Amino acid sequence: MKACLLVVVALVLFSSLGESKRRFSRFKDVSTRRVKSRDQTIPTPDEFFFANLVDHYSFVHPTQTYQMRYLVTDAYYLGKGYPIFFYAGNEGDIYSFYNNTGFMFTLASEFGALVVFAEHRYYGESLPFGNQSYTKENIGYLTSEQAMADYAVFISDYKAQKPELSESKVVVFGGSYGGMLASWLRMRYPNVFVGALAASAPIWQFEGQMPRGGEQFSEVATRDFLLSGPECPTGIRAGFEEIMIQAGRGQPGLDLLTEQFMLCSPLQSDQVYDLVSFLENGYVYMAMTDYPSASNFLQPMPAWPVDVSCQYWLHKKPTSPEELFTAMRLSVGVYYNYTGEAGSCFDINEDISSNLGDQAWNYQACTEMIMPVQTNGKTDMFLPAPWIYSDYVTYCQETFDVTPRPGWTDISFWGHQISAASNIIFSNGMLDPWRPGGVTYNISSSVTAIIIQHGAHHLDLRTPLPSDPLSVQMARSQETEIIRSWLE
Repeated sequence: MKACLLVVVALVLFSSLGESKRRFSRFKDVSTRRVKSRDQTIPTPDEFFFANLVDHYSFVHPTQTYQMRYLVTDAYYLGKGYPIFFYAGNEGDIYSFYNNTGFMFTLASEFGALVVFAEHRYYGESLPFGNQSYTKENIGYLTSEQAMADYAVFISDYKAQKPELSESKVVVFGGSYGGMLASWLRMRYPNVFVGALAASAPIWQFEGQMPRGGEQFSEVATRDFLLSGPECPTGIRAGFEEIMIQAGRGQPGLDLLTEQFMLCSPLQSDQVYDLVSFLENGYVYMAMTDYPSASNFLQPMPAWPVDVSCQYWLHKKPTSPEELFTAMRLSVGVYYNYTGEAGSCFDINEDISSNLGDQAWNYQACTEMIMPVQTNGKTDMFLPAPWIYSDYVTYCQETFDVTPRPGWTDISFWGHQISAASNIIFSNGMLDPWRPGGVTYNISSSVTAIIIQHGAHHLDLRTPLPSDPLSVQMARSQETEIIRSWLE
């Protein structure tokens, strides 16, 4: 979702041509870069702002507030006593989440619920200090704890101001990072939220919490392509390796890369890893959003985009660098330019340039959201890029003047010790690269894991369609009945 998460900045170190270069592979949910056209089955919301505290955990400036944006639709609301379905906004413009969470409206229709979406502080229009929100002096109020306090205070006040809602139970929803927030909101504020549906929520993707030797993000992404045919990840891996060979040839190799990948500007020697990151991100985002129907979620893509991408590799054995790069350009183009509307060349800086939303998430990834992603080039289809924590710390100190606290999530968000929690659904798709960091087994009778065999990143939250696999239809049915039990 920008969904989507989920979202993460992974610092990796590449060595090539006798020197090292840092690069960021932003395997994160990026749909909130832009607000996509809305599903016509989703009702148009009313937009409001709520004066929330800038700092919920200090009494030094008790009156300092900011305007938090939220959206409401009462299209399905049946009146007093009926529930509130609340979406915990994640890293981006709240309309992107509203427009891509159609299952909430299906549920609202069934349960007569009021639907509310709240925007995460420091994203969209919910900027505590306006265009000065990202300065060193002001960005320190950007934490998940502050955001969750925003939501708990807001929904409590909202109910208090509307007598007909005073007894309404609140179910919190979220996908990716929003799903993490949803689960944590139920843990931290069980008096406010009766239950949580946390879709594709990698709450165990943190430093020190991932099991050693377990399946990795990059391996799941690779397996998604492998399911379309072994030639696909084999060809992609060979393409990445050939890029580095050509980069080692100097200017002739750079010229060849510029020509074969149809880049908008000549590739420079210090941009080779930008090209690699651009290509990696395209393949990873296709794996994350490998949906069974055409979508406009991250980019306009066809149904089952991984299968479409792999058609350029199947039953073909490229025998030259030119043939390798042509197949790679066409296959990754399924993500970047499937409709042809993006133009006749690739701008590799477009995907990796920072915007305000990226800057905010990068800061969060340097403080609380330390979520390692690495590649090895053997069990995955990417170039080797190990997770090196010391380099990550250096980047965070140089960029934001902060030092990560990798153990904080264990303390603040319970780590693996969540058996005391209740009324949480953790759903994960087998096709989703974030699945290894999620809760994939039942913790208790009321903290339930649902595995969706043919599901990508929080597919279950999207608008139900006839083309949906049986596995996601069954997951939604199970989620519906669990939510029903919370509301009885």
